[in-house]
Formats: sequence, C-alpha cells, structure tokens
Amino acid sequence: MKRSNFNLGWFGLGPLGGLGLAGLLFIGAFSGERQEREGSERRENRASWSAAERRADGMAWSAAERVLSEAAERRTGGAAERRADGMAWSAAERVLSGAAERRVRGAAERWTGGLAWSAAERVLSGAAERRVNTIFGSGQEDSLLFVWWNVQNLFDTLPNSGERDRDFLPEGMYRWNSLRYYSKLYAVGRGLAAAAGGQIPDAIGVCEIENADVLDDLERRWPPAWRLWRLHRDSPDQRGIDVAVWYNPERLRVDSVAWIHPEVNHPTREALWVRFQTPSGKSLTWLWAHLPSQRAPSPESRSLAIQSIFKQCSLMPDGITGDLNEGLEGPLASELRRQNFDSRYPSNYPGTYAYSGRLEALDGVWIQKSAQWTARSQAIPFGLQKSTSDGYQIKGSFQGTRYRGGASDHLPLRIVVAAK
Repeated sequence: MKRSNFNLGWFGLGPLGGLGLAGLLFIGAFSGERQEREGSERRENRASWSAAERRADGMAWSAAERVLSEAAERRTGGAAERRADGMAWSAAERVLSGAAERRVRGAAERWTGGLAWSAAERVLSGAAERRVNTIFGSGQEDSLLFVWWNVQNLFDTLPNSGERDRDFLPEGMYRWNSLRYYSKLYAVGRGLAAAAGGQIPDAIGVCEIENADVLDDLERRWPPAWRLWRLHRDSPDQRGIDVAVWYNPERLRVDSVAWIHPEVNHPTREALWVRFQTPSGKSLTWLWAHLPSQRAPSPESRSLAIQSIFKQCSLMPDGITGDLNEGLEGPLASELRRQNFDSRYPSNYPGTYAYSGRLEALDGVWIQKSAQWTARSQAIPFGLQKSTSDGYQIKGSFQGTRYRGGASDHLPLRIVVAAK
C-alpha cells in the first residue's frame, strides 16, 4: 500500500550532525529567513490564486490549467502520433514535463520534513482531482481509466536481490549507475503521465520492476496529484522482476487480492488478481499478468500458464491486461477465446513491441464476454520512432547491452473500462 516515509528526528540530519552549536545557530537563522521569504511567497500565491479557488466548485479551469491539460492530451493524441519519428516535444509539452519534475525534485524532496505545499500547488492538485470527478463523475462514474506498461528491467543500483540483479549494478554487464537509474525513473514517470492523458488513472499496472524501493522512487517522479495506493510483493522470478498495481482509493475499493504463481517447473513472476468495487457498488475483477517470454521452450508455455492461473482464481476475471508475450494468433489466443474472452488490443497501432522494424502485439487486453464491462485500448507512442529504412523502433533503455537512455522497449497502454 502507499507509504510515506519522513525522517523528522535530529538523527535525520546526516552530515549536519557534526556542525556544532554555531553551525546549528547559523542554519536556524538561514532557515528562519527562508521560511519568512517563503511565507511571503505563499501569501502572494494565495492572492493570485484566490479567483481559481473560488471557482473550485466546478467552474472552468483557469487558462493555465487548460493549457496544462490540453498539452498532455495533445501529446497522447495528435502531437505524439505526428512526432512518432522522435522529434522533440513542443515548448508547452516541455514546460508540462519540466514543471512536474521540478515540483517532485524541488518542493517534495527539499521539504521532506513535512512543510506545507504552497497555495498554488494545492489549487493545481485539487483542480486536477476535480477534473477527474467531472470527467468520470455523474453519469460516467463507472468509466475507468487503466494504464499498463512493461517498463523494461526497472532495477535500482543496489545488490539487494542476490544473484538476480548482478547485471544491473555499476560493475555489472549493463553498467547500471545512479545517473542511468534516475534518468530512467524520470522517463518512466513522463511516459505514465502521457498514457494517462492529463487525467488521474484509476489503476496502473506495471511489470519488470525489481522491488518496492524502485516503486517508491518511481512514485516520486510522477504527477503529485496521483495519490494512489499500491499492491505489490516480491515474486520468486528467476530474473528478479515483479508485477505491481496502483489504484485510486477515491475511485476504487479493493475487496480482495491474490498473487498467483503459475504451476510451472521453475520460479516465475506472479499474476495479480484484484476484485475492485466502484462507488456505485459495481464489482470489477481484473487480472494483471506478465506471461512467459517468447524464449520459453514451448509455444504452449503461455496458454498453459494462463490455464494454471485461471484454476487458482476464486472468480474468473472480467478482464485481463498485461504483457502476454503473444498476439492474436497462437495457442494463448485460442485458449482465451475458448474461455469466452474477446480481445481488446490497441486500435491505433498494430503492436507495442518493435522487432525487425515491425510492431508486435505482445501487450494486450481481453474482456470476458459475459462480463458487465467492456474495454478499449490504445498504444501510446512514447519513444516510438519510424524510418523508411529501419521501420518501427522504440527507444528503450538498452538495445542488447548498448545503452540508449529511453524509458522502455514496450509502448504503454491506455485502457478505458466502462460498464455496459
């Protein structure tokens, strides 16, 4: 679940502990001056934002907030698709990304002691939440926004997973250092925000993450208005990678959850089965999975894995999302259709993973025909490039062992789940 870890004690001062009385007096004076200056700035912010706060009951956002929202939506819509060849974001989009990063990197990290955010920040966060309530509110409260992404080996730089993370250490095969790690975190945060399209997701699923510490670090790099709770535990996977899910507690309640390990002859990642309840009382059961890779010895590996998972489900899921490592043709698709599922793969691109210049449909969505829900999905072209000579390419973190500095070698999915 979502946690906040703040160290307010004297022992949290680290190197400051040895400054002595004079140093502490100097720091106290400097801190007092800074707090006085920031108090003045907060008063100015309150004055400048008072009109926006008075309109917080549902009237139109200010021009700045509309630009912020529209820039994110344009990125996932026209702008992102038109620039799939890798050109730079527009100035407005860079401001959007930079503002989010500065807020996380600056205000949140400098003031982990618990100081209040400025009035302007509170209004911005509140306005984002009101917008979600407007979009998904009266008449549409059972329309949910999900995001899925395989984030390609999101490991920290510490030897905390035994032999399984030795390649992702500074001295390992990938030369995985702090600069590369934090660059990837910021890139993944931006990609998730792009997939959400300026909204607060109701649920996010990711795979190929190492541990809870990595998830903590990632949460600090996404939009501050995303106050999501988390479902995760370490799996026995041989590569040391897990599946994790966040959900919005203001929009969904978790009735039950289960981590399900397929009955295979080797340790692998667990699927995450979650039973949600919406504010209107409707139930939604969803399975988030990362099935065996294409390197598995048998083409039946993924269909056998899903059969094993279904046997362990207390209730058949209404929908499935994940890196299923297989498209619409093959044993897995045949098994899911036999189990009365319909495919809801992305409608705007042929796939989410680039191989030999073409996109393959490895990440997808399936919905139970008898469910009281329907779904549609889109692939978000974050990092997607296309050339006449090489075809489709996705700028991931690595190509082989060559560092490329991107977020992931998969495209994220934006999924809208709606009650029938």
